[in-house]
Amino acid sequence: HGPNMEYVHGRRRDLAGGLGLPAERERLELVIAELEQRIWAMEKPAPGAVWRAPIPGTPPWITPPDYLGLEAETGAAPDHAFPEHGSEAAPRPPQKALASFDLPEGYAINLYASECDFPIANPVAMDFDAQGRLWIANSPTWPHPEPGTSPSDSIVVLEDTDGDGDADEHTVFLDGLHMIHGFALGEGGAYVSQTPLVVHALDGDGDGRADRFEARLHGFGGEDVEHSINNYRWGPDGGLYFMEGIFFHTQVETPRGPRRVVDGGVFRWEPRTGRFDVQLSYAFWNPWGIVFDEWGEGIVLDASSHDYFPVSVLSASYVYPKEKYHLHGELSFAPEGLGPAAGIELLRSRHFPDEVQGRLLANQLSHGFRGTRWHTLTREGTSYSVESAPPLLQSADPSFRPLALTIGPDGALYVLDFYSYLIENTSEHKREPGRDHTHGRVWRITYPARPLVEAPTIAGAPTADLLELLGSYEERTRRLARPELHARDAAVVLADASRSFLLSRNHAGEPISLGLPGFPIRTPLRRIDVLEATQQSPGVADHGIADDRGRLVACVREGLGEHRELHAQLQVICDQTVLEGVQAGHQRGV
Repeated sequence: HGPNMEYVHGRRRDLAGGLGLPAERERLELVIAELEQRIWAMEKPAPGAVWRAPIPGTPPWITPPDYLGLEAETGAAPDHAFPEHGSEAAPRPPQKALASFDLPEGYAINLYASECDFPIANPVAMDFDAQGRLWIANSPTWPHPEPGTSPSDSIVVLEDTDGDGDADEHTVFLDGLHMIHGFALGEGGAYVSQTPLVVHALDGDGDGRADRFEARLHGFGGEDVEHSINNYRWGPDGGLYFMEGIFFHTQVETPRGPRRVVDGGVFRWEPRTGRFDVQLSYAFWNPWGIVFDEWGEGIVLDASSHDYFPVSVLSASYVYPKEKYHLHGELSFAPEGLGPAAGIELLRSRHFPDEVQGRLLANQLSHGFRGTRWHTLTREGTSYSVESAPPLLQSADPSFRPLALTIGPDGALYVLDFYSYLIENTSEHKREPGRDHTHGRVWRITYPARPLVEAPTIAGAPTADLLELLGSYEERTRRLARPELHARDAAVVLADASRSFLLSRNHAGEPISLGLPGFPIRTPLRRIDVLEATQQSPGVADHGIADDRGRLVACVREGLGEHRELHAQLQVICDQTVLEGVQAGHQRGV
């Protein structure tokens, strides 16, 4: 059964989103009973012929086929009279949908890819790789698989080979997936959400399709599919961050013992070391996006309430099962009056005007507004104040459903469009006809008066060039350069990284945060390197390290060996760093 048990026999069983699911479960039980009878009637192989290990190239999950020829009924149970939605629910072709957009003066939008030319349907996540290809996760199975029908979620890789701003080639990296909500590119492949698993999928023979699989994490909850593990993002500290929402009961076994959380949290995982932690355990409704600013400060979005939280403010001591309280009004820095959101991004691209740099972008997909809002953030103590600008993007198409944002290698902003008249899992029947399962788009926003960003060479670039890219203005470039360096020998990379680089400025004239949040080596940095860099280098105060936000602790959390020297450094740094110093000390047992 799909991961929606909260709607079958849980707290949401009486909502519209739960109607029909008990009857479907009964159908599924009859299907299973009939299949079991067939299995028992089959001729059995000899004991020695039974596989003792997984077949090479086989994923650690089973994609059930479309069960044909059964006596038991399959598909949805017709137990509900659905309303007529009228012509407004009919999907619009891409060019007509394009005409529905409204943008500020000077901005332009074009179609990058759609279901017309590529296997895109209900896309839920996307990311660019170091080669400039756009990976997309499709979930046409949303919001619940039908009994007896094979799931058809997939990951598709798009490529713009001629650089004209729209895709022209594609590869299906992986299909037959169950209710995918997110993925992260890393370690030569993709980490994929397959609740209750996180699976590492690799292309071993170079044909563009996944053929090697390893279940890396297990034990994530699956009570409500719209809250499943989602929005993966590599942090500047080398950890992989992702999240889940309310109703979930998660217990992940790790080399350091089980990690548990109930009713929502944000996770941090180091795939190479196996360290997995609950980074945030808070009374989230449905966290759905995380970004990191130029100092490494994280911002997490709670989608249902459209609230934003500084990660460091919520990173308190956590002992399971922690009693949780909704303190959105006290802790969130979001402006009031916004509807449900999905996906956030910080605008750091030289392609766009100077006055919009650093703005926080957030998609809104319902409650009378479908588009992308943006806000100017100003640091206030350990949080932010927010000044909202008129929307960057707004659509009059009722099926436009923006779920994710990302900056492309050309500096343009890409918007992922789930495209369905109905999308809600809670308040709408799972089988209501207004749910579209065949459409999906990617839109591309540019500012034609300014040149596009020249995409740097990242894959296979010399180590010295990659180190220089860690000072790039575009966060995307820094984020993609780090994995390239992760794969190289740490001693070689360290030999090329001088202290002058560690305290250099990026293209915006800003300090590279001591060079350490972006520093690529997962091998712990030596304490003396950090202390000498902060105490002896000229112009430290001019860099804003001492009197600005001084991200010393986040930089070296895993690398410092002597806690008292760490605390001595914190005495001269701002409130934000003191907060993180307390948290770092707690994590290291100070």
